[in-house]
Amino acid sequence: MSYQYQSPPGYPPPYPPPRKSTTGLIVGLIVVIVGAVVALVLVLLLRDGDKSSSGQTTPAGGSSSSGDFGGDSTGSAKALGQKAVDVIQNHAMEEAEKLVCKPDSKFLRSMRGLEGTKLTVTLNDVTESGDTAVAAVTMVRDEDKKSVDQKINMKQADGKWCIN
Repeated sequence: MSYQYQSPPGYPPPYPPPRKSTTGLIVGLIVVIVGAVVALVLVLLLRDGDKSSSGQTTPAGGSSSSGDFGGDSTGSAKALGQKAVDVIQNHAMEEAEKLVCKPDSKFLRSMRGLEGTKLTVTLNDVTESGDTAVAAVTMVRDEDKKSVDQKINMKQADGKWCIN
């Protein structure tokens, strides 16, 4: 009598086919999901940034009259620190561009990253040392009250203080 799954004599018994791994599929799905979330966040940030930039106001403390980079001529590091706080609070990118030493400053990149985020910003202290100064600020995100302490580096060049 013969059985249906028996091998002929002299041959090893048949093995079931190996199970296929789903690791590649899982990794692929995770990459697609993460990519979609990143794209969604970028779209929301850019859309909110466009809305906030159309209604920008001049921050308290005045503005520099020149449209180029180069700093603030108030003659005081503390005054520049307060202006920096105001431009962060109001998301006033045009005013921020007037206060930096260089157009590719870390300060401007950080400001762009905060677009659409409602903040309360406070100037804590300004410490001067010759031609350099550091403004210590606290930023509190309005939605969850998360607080972050930051330092803004400044320097004096050509009689003007600017954010370095």
